[in-house]
Amino acid sequence: MARIGHDHSSGKVCRTWRFLGHVTGFPLTRTPETGREQMVSKKIAAKKSRTRVSNLLASLVLVSAAGTAYLGLDSVFAGSASPEEVAALSASNALTMPNVPVSLPMQGTVEPKDNTETSTEAGDVAEAKPAEAQALTDKWALQFSIDLLDKGIATLKEVDAYTCTFQRQERVDGDLLDRQTIAIKLKHDPMSVYMKWTEGDRGRQAIYVAGQHDNKLLVQLGGIKGRLLGTLALEPTDSMVMAESRYPVTEIGLLKLAEKVVASQRTDLERGTGFTCQVHDNQTFAERPCYMLVIEYASSDINADYRKSVVLIDKGLQVPVGIRNYTWVKDATPENIDEISLVESYAYSEIDIETDLIAADFEKATYRIR
Repeated sequence: MARIGHDHSSGKVCRTWRFLGHVTGFPLTRTPETGREQMVSKKIAAKKSRTRVSNLLASLVLVSAAGTAYLGLDSVFAGSASPEEVAALSASNALTMPNVPVSLPMQGTVEPKDNTETSTEAGDVAEAKPAEAQALTDKWALQFSIDLLDKGIATLKEVDAYTCTFQRQERVDGDLLDRQTIAIKLKHDPMSVYMKWTEGDRGRQAIYVAGQHDNKLLVQLGGIKGRLLGTLALEPTDSMVMAESRYPVTEIGLLKLAEKVVASQRTDLERGTGFTCQVHDNQTFAERPCYMLVIEYASSDINADYRKSVVLIDKGLQVPVGIRNYTWVKDATPENIDEISLVESYAYSEIDIETDLIAADFEKATYRIR
């Protein structure tokens, strides 16, 4: 997973949730429950019915949807947004899926699906506690998240294509890179991605289609660079590409992110010790109701890569729409540890799963890419 800096723009956050906002870096707000709405599966049924390196080339590098760990961000995640920017983001990032608010079950009613016994030794997952208002903890939290994500993965596998806005900020070779915002068109079969940068190298475009162009990533830089250099064809894992991105373009997308998150959570649940976990209800991101999962590891012996991970799961689509991962650092204080240990931040907004994308949406000629 990845880590992201604090967001100090949470002045509008409910007092009850300010502490969580400070700890996680996410701008949190409480939202009232809304009425029942149409499930995503009904939408699918209706749809079925009808350079950064010193080298200039490094700036080509494409977004990897995160992956591995977790699958991109703007100022809201990066911690540099003003209150006005946060308000503007919330106004522009409304998702197109229906609201499907779901309340958390009482702790203990979500039974972890493993046969391991937990102990109360230091670093182990705690035994059941009285249910905290609007929160599940430890193994119950993990099992709840896994069950939810499994449903979202099944739903996404029935979605042929979608469009969205992807935001990312990553630490590569020890340096936290600038935030990037990319408009994305994605088709699952064959794996096809079109990307256009609106923040970062503004105007940059990239196309990847599995089985075409020798399975290479086609990139045209923004501005005068793109006009001078034309289109560059790069391997998805080319060293110049990976100098700007932690994951290759083949790992981009909501489905890849969800699968990797749930795989990591299953590993934690099977181990059963060495972490604490909470799922909090009544969160929002981009004006969408979400759950927030926060998992922290006892030591680098338990998880060598990540100290803490914060995941926002959209209640309607039931997949991660935001994730921040933090690594292990030395000489940090409680006040600056998240800022200096952020490894990755990814977010998806303006998700439209009802769009119809065709082959031309992934062709150079459509976008005047030379």
